[in-house]
Amino acid sequence: MSRQSVARAHQKIQELSWEPAYHEPVSHYGTDYTFQKAKKKDPLKQVLRSYFPMQEEKDHRVYGAEDGAIRGNMFRQVQERWLEWQKLFLSIIPLPEISAARAMPLLFRTVPNPELHNGQAIQMIDEVRHSTIQQNLKRLYMNNYIDPAGFNSSLRNFQSDYCCGTIGRQFAEGFITGDAITAASIYLTIVAETAFTNTLFVAMPAEAAANGDYLLPTVFHSVQSDESRHISNGYATLLMALSDETNHQLLARDLRYAWWNNHRVVDAAIGTFIEYGTKDRRKDRESYAEMWRRWIYDDYYRSYLVPLEKYGLEIPHDLIEEAWNQIWNKGYVHEVAQFFATGWLANYWRIDAMTDKDFEWFEYKYPGWYDRYGKWWENYNRLATPNGHNPIVFEDVDYVYPHRCWTCMVPCLVRARTWWSTRSTASGGPTATRNAGGPTRSRSGRRTRADRPRTWAS
Repeated sequence: MSRQSVARAHQKIQELSWEPAYHEPVSHYGTDYTFQKAKKKDPLKQVLRSYFPMQEEKDHRVYGAEDGAIRGNMFRQVQERWLEWQKLFLSIIPLPEISAARAMPLLFRTVPNPELHNGQAIQMIDEVRHSTIQQNLKRLYMNNYIDPAGFNSSLRNFQSDYCCGTIGRQFAEGFITGDAITAASIYLTIVAETAFTNTLFVAMPAEAAANGDYLLPTVFHSVQSDESRHISNGYATLLMALSDETNHQLLARDLRYAWWNNHRVVDAAIGTFIEYGTKDRRKDRESYAEMWRRWIYDDYYRSYLVPLEKYGLEIPHDLIEEAWNQIWNKGYVHEVAQFFATGWLANYWRIDAMTDKDFEWFEYKYPGWYDRYGKWWENYNRLATPNGHNPIVFEDVDYVYPHRCWTCMVPCLVRARTWWSTRSTASGGPTATRNAGGPTRSRSGRRTRADRPRTWAS
């Protein structure tokens, strides 16, 4: 189908839209936002006649790769540490996908733009496809991995597990709860899909490939190829909202909420999978802090959000800087991993102990890591051997199990103490690429005095 005929078909679709004159339309999903019926274009001009052949080809590639993995005996070569964490990840991720599909109808009557309705309808189909191929990936792991326990019970465990059932559900159901624009546009397309899918669907698959798993990259790169369309839907809706000044305070409110909740949940999960689920300890491999600085701080915050300030968008600079501060200075990801490992007896996946090679890599990427976490992980390793002791959660290893936050449901892991706080610059963290994953260094390569880790204060 030629590009010209696609554009003509796309224009024809808009003519099929109408506002009924025989009754007063009822708003099924309310919103505090107001929109003018101004034309906002869908830059992708996607129509089903071109969409379905494209998605069919992508599915052929996904299922072909899955067949190749079975024939190539991938499941006997992949790192066990990595696939154990996938038991958790693949029990969570299909729910946000299907919630995203359910979110699109919230926007059909809320955003008065037939051209965007077409893009939103296609996004709804995308999200159902994503959930389907992710569930199929989990099934493939279950049928072929040497230890299927955890994959086979993930749906049941999702309902009862402390982490999946409560944290995962509050995150995913945020797409379909409350104000339609807040949930389905700001929270989902403008923050979750535009900012955090880079670490979720790009950085994490790269780590999977480094651990011998090339199925997850195949599936998730196929998913990510649809995200440009979803980002376009969110951006067009955002510009429509910005064109009415009465929406500016609502945008400021919702952006703060959406940013912080995404940071607490997505960074906790993906940061832990990437840092603690890998056996790849090459020194030139990016840490999660480096990935976050590149993909989210630079590409999303500085390149996507900041230019919109001149149109009246109030950006939560303080929360974005604090999110970086939590990852770089306060050990947020490491605290999450420690929390998961402490409660291993309630989990349905195994958590590998850290080795000397892991210690060396963490100390290189996060100088001072061993002083804070090394002894605890040594105790975890020691207590992994049954010899009459209690599980680590009941042993005296200088760790207090945290209460949870009743907003995001993530445990209150960063408490009244500071971790390596002298490492950050005035902007909230290192600004050079190398400094995003390590301390400032002198020309000789040694750490400077300012980079020595501080003692924790209670």
